Amino acid sequence: KSSTTRLGERHIVPLLDLVNADGNGKVHETYLEALDSDPSQKVAVTRASRAVNPGEQVFENYAQPNYVLFTHHGFILEDNPDDCAL
Repeated sequence: KSSTTRLGERHIVPLLDLVNADGNGKVHETYLEALDSDPSQKVAVTRASRAVNPGEQVFENYAQPNYVLFTHHGFILEDNPDDCAL
């Protein structure tokens, strides 16, 4: 599989919304990967940065201030290390 990192590019990844947000941990990265069956077709892929045990809750670190989280995702983090004053 070939892959290219496209930081800052928006992707629609519907099942990623099932992951809760947290301001701690490694920042997620989404890659565009070519399909083996048709290299002209690409899919957005986000992978866990570590092994996840069955039944374990998974968190994603958006690394964005609360005004961006609220505007684009509809929530804020109470203790957001990436928050800033505007």
